[in-house]
Amino acid sequence: LFLVGNNTLKDLYEKYKDNNQLLLKWLGLQAKTPAADALDNFENLITGKTPGFDYTDPYNCYSLVMPFINNNPRFHDTSARGYKIVADLILKLDLEVKNSEVATSVASSLIPRPELDSRYADLIYRELKRIHGTTGLSTALKEVINASLAGK
Repeated sequence: LFLVGNNTLKDLYEKYKDNNQLLLKWLGLQAKTPAADALDNFENLITGKTPGFDYTDPYNCYSLVMPFINNNPRFHDTSARGYKIVADLILKLDLEVKNSEVATSVASSLIPRPELDSRYADLIYRELKRIHGTTGLSTALKEVINASLAGK
């Protein structure tokens, strides 16, 4: 829930949840933990099962999602669940929140790097194709997704 076995982080959240700067740091800590249940924690934050993340706030996305994608080995889980969670968030940001800037930024981070093992890259491309097939995407997000798929 709040990093398993770490009551200190849970206590920090409860004490400082109204302090936006500290909340952003707290989200960053959540994103960088390599704990076995980090993907569950990430999903619970993204979906609102655990309080503390507001997907309508760009700074929340930059503090939680970007570090998780770029730094957490749990993101590359063989189930591809991390990729699906992030792809769903990209769609939500673009279609519901109407924030194509944050959606394209997150999508750009999702694009596989050349050094990524091809089995993981293929799973990411599957999610990018799913996003690509969604109706109503912003022009900016379409461009990022098209460019990433063209480079495959």
